[in-house]
Parts: sequence; C-alpha cells; structure tokens
Amino acid sequence: MTNTAMTDLLQRVSAANTAKWGDAVHGQSAGLKQLWSLTWREAQTQTYADAFLVIAVCFVVATLMVPLMRKVVAAPASTAEAH
Repeated sequence: MTNTAMTDLLQRVSAANTAKWGDAVHGQSAGLKQLWSLTWREAQTQTYADAFLVIAVCFVVATLMVPLMRKVVAAPASTAEAH
C-alpha cells in the first residue's frame, strides 16, 4: 500500500482491536471493517455534495431563464351571444 496515512490508521486500529479481542484475525477484521465504514461515509458525503451541486446548477439556470419567458395573454372573454 502506498498511502502511509491509511496504512498507519489500519495498523493502529487493528492493534487496538487485537488487544481488545485477544485475536489478531478479529483485530484485523475489525480494523478493515472500520476502514470500510470510514470510506463508505466519505463516499456518501461526496455523493450528496455532488447531488446538491447539480440541484444548485439547475436552480441557477432556471433563474437565468426567467427573463426569457413570455407572458401568457388570457383569451378574450366570450360573449353571451356566442352560444
């Protein structure tokens, strides 16, 4: 692994969980689960940020299009003789 910060985090969490569980396999598994949870949370945050960015762009485009819209003229009222 080339990401030293991630490797250090995984080693620290795995060591803490190994000490807690008393088993290296459970410690490593718990460390990987915590790392997966962290990356999943960050991915969801980025996804929501991207969705809100798209919504904001749509709002800006709609706002800029308002001056280009025509007013709708109401049809003239029909008279009673038209029936």
